Amino acid sequence: AKAGLTTTLNARCSILAAANPIFGRYSFTHSVNENLNLPHSLLSRFDLLFLLLDRPDVANDALLAHHVTYVHRYKQPPPQYETTFDMHFVRQYISQARQFEPIITPNLLGTVVDIYVDRRQEGSTFSSTLMTARQLLSILRLSQALARLRFDDQVNLVDIDESIRLTYLSQKSLQTDKFDQNEDYADSTSRAFDALRNFVAKNNTTVVGYQDAETAVTKSGIHANAFHSMVREYEDLALLYVDPAKEFIEILQ
Repeated sequence: AKAGLTTTLNARCSILAAANPIFGRYSFTHSVNENLNLPHSLLSRFDLLFLLLDRPDVANDALLAHHVTYVHRYKQPPPQYETTFDMHFVRQYISQARQFEPIITPNLLGTVVDIYVDRRQEGSTFSSTLMTARQLLSILRLSQALARLRFDDQVNLVDIDESIRLTYLSQKSLQTDKFDQNEDYADSTSRAFDALRNFVAKNNTTVVGYQDAETAVTKSGIHANAFHSMVREYEDLALLYVDPAKEFIEILQ
């Protein structure tokens, strides 16, 4: 409202927001909307939502305590041993990236459509969260953002796969009941193998294309590095066979 005029205008900007639970601590007996006291119509506008829980952890708690005590004693943050970028560089990088308007090439449009249809079918079959058209738009926006980070005018398949992985992890982080009981205690290698087995079972075979298997696993929210580590480890255990050219992969047991 300004000068007696009340109106709504379009705002083209990115929004990063955080919210604390109204109960003081996150209640697993309530939904995300109830914990934050925010309507679903508002939360659904965000492309990614991540639930960050403050769980007791000896290593992380010690790091946080050391950081706080160091800042309290020396009035400055502790020295950084990793390579960092100053704020001026980050601003210049973002300014340059914003000049690009990546497009999705025609050969990828069919891939995006197939992914959307497959996710809709999986959601209705396995009673999981059903993908909506709004989530499809989120995948497209994230893919374009990833292309901007490379200063590229075109979105490629890697961008789409990574955006799908991010949206999948976002959804899984909100499913606290399933996430706590299974995902939290399973290492990435085991989860990668489980995703591979599900993909093989879905195709009703024991042999699948190597690239197809990698794509299916990464779309399950698992990083490609975890997939490659799993293949090496399980191949040594004689649970997998990969041909020398890495054209196909077979589950032996």
